Amino acid sequence: MTFKINEIDDFENYITSKRDCPCDTCAVMLTCESEFTECSAARKWFSKGDYQDADIQKHIRRAA
Repeated sequence: MTFKINEIDDFENYITSKRDCPCDTCAVMLTCESEFTECSAARKWFSKGDYQDADIQKHIRRAA
């Protein structure tokens, strides 16, 4: 597998999280798991490894 330089940076950002998963301490984690939903914080954490505390349990929708 070969990567371009910018793809390597994107890959490293993907596997390096700045914070712990917001779902680990969330009160509605089991509901999201059973209904296959996610909040804004989870989406940001999955894509960038970081999120704002205000995004936890905000804009909950079906996971893609």
